[in-house]
Amino acid sequence: MNIQNSKPDNNTMKVKDIIFTAIFSVLLFICIFAFAIIMGMNPISMFFAHAVGSIPAGIIYMYMRQKTLKKGSIVLMAVLVAIISFALGIGWTAALGILIGGISAELITAAGGYKSKVKNVIGYVAFITCFWTGQMSIMILSTKSYEASVLKQGMTQEYVSSMIEFINGPMFFVALAVTIIGAIIGGMLGIKVFKKHFEKLQ
Repeated sequence: MNIQNSKPDNNTMKVKDIIFTAIFSVLLFICIFAFAIIMGMNPISMFFAHAVGSIPAGIIYMYMRQKTLKKGSIVLMAVLVAIISFALGIGWTAALGILIGGISAELITAAGGYKSKVKNVIGYVAFITCFWTGQMSIMILSTKSYEASVLKQGMTQEYVSSMIEFINGPMFFVALAVTIIGAIIGGMLGIKVFKKHFEKLQ
């Protein structure tokens, strides 16, 4: 099950590859962040923002995978998304999760020669799952400081308490499972949308 049978000219990223990856990394972040803003209006729905956002984001991710069959391209994407996230104040745990997810996705995808459909989907799921886990873990690892920070940003105590209660309860695992399912759907959708492009290059 290969996205492409032809091999890239070489495994070194060129300037055009870096620019392409940078542009689509920003688009990927915007896609997920947009859903985070919309679903963040409710303290419970915000935990499912990555699950929903990862579906359309999967199209962007798989397009990047099709166009950049180069070593390090996924890690570069993760570094850029992590920098943007940290710059916007999303938190160091989110940035760390993104980096871990990017490295994991790179290793998984590389195991399939960057061309395996299955490995690409699994890599995407790993990236999104680590992204979500990293962003949520700040509420568990540093509850008091997180609470003080978001209250300072203008959130109500009721909103914050609802989030803390949710993340520390069994629903955490439900949200995690839904995020994984959303990423799987997004990855498969991304491949399906560009199926014609893949077939032409086989």
